[in-house]
Amino acid sequence: MIRNSSVSYGSVAKWLHWLTAICVLVAYFAVYYSHWTTEPRTPDRRALTAIHTMFGFSVLIFAVPRLLWRLISERPKLEAVPRWQRISARLNHWALYVAILAMPLTGWMSFGAQSINLFWLVEVPTFRHTALFAWLVEGKMGMTFNVFEVPFDFLHKQVLGPWVVWVLVAVHVSAAIYHHRVLKDNTLRRMLPGGK
Repeated sequence: MIRNSSVSYGSVAKWLHWLTAICVLVAYFAVYYSHWTTEPRTPDRRALTAIHTMFGFSVLIFAVPRLLWRLISERPKLEAVPRWQRISARLNHWALYVAILAMPLTGWMSFGAQSINLFWLVEVPTFRHTALFAWLVEGKMGMTFNVFEVPFDFLHKQVLGPWVVWVLVAVHVSAAIYHHRVLKDNTLRRMLPGGK
């Protein structure tokens, strides 16, 4: 089943969900592993940074069609739970969508390198090296990259990365486990590959 139904997610929603989740986990693993085990400006640190940016930018690539698919597709009905849980679930989902768009965007806008290598298929220029940056930030706003990137770097590394995303993911995963283990309903099962 490709499309969502009233009882389960279709294969498109499932693939986009799990590909996004994998990209988020790999990006986090790469950046934390690099900080814990490598020295700055070494080949190992650069390699792990490349993996982080590759998978981090891929989050954005999957998040955009995922959000569009959610907007145009039928949503499976929520299990019979109290109203506050339904509201909490919707709020958490929308907060996660905002976070998985904001994380790669703030990273891209504050990354000083020339480009991001996407799986050795294409080089994506960083925001600093786009015509939009030259026209808007340097031309209209009169700002250098060193000034412009400060708030985006702060959001990416100090707010969203270590706090907001982890809290939202923890709530999301905890709720899925609670539904599966305690309530024993189909909330988790209908998002699993092969789940009905």
